[in-house]
Amino acid sequence: MSTKNFFKSLSREEQVIELDKELAKDLIQGQRMCLLSLDWIEQFRSGEKDITIDNSSIVETRGERLKPNMKENVDFQSVSEQFYEQLKEQFGGGPKITRLIQKLLIGRDICKLKRVILCM
Repeated sequence: MSTKNFFKSLSREEQVIELDKELAKDLIQGQRMCLLSLDWIEQFRSGEKDITIDNSSIVETRGERLKPNMKENVDFQSVSEQFYEQLKEQFGGGPKITRLIQKLLIGRDICKLKRVILCM
């Protein structure tokens, strides 16, 4: 995704392929990610026309706080902030929910990378 108009220039099929590639990428410590509702992702994949990003099903009424019991890969998935901005430029909507990738430490061992919600 090197130019702002790259995503817009693709067909929907190509856009779906790019989204799937983005969703499959490894986490990188310190990277900012944005959440997308799985409901919206499914609408996007189905080729539905004139859809705007809609994360209302995963956030509380006010703000960007996730609803209780929301789970990654069940209710939402994460994309890089850069990829999200390209989606937002084309489809609009939101709200934007940002997370920062950090290492989870238990004792002295690094167990896994963890997504941590940023309060913005």
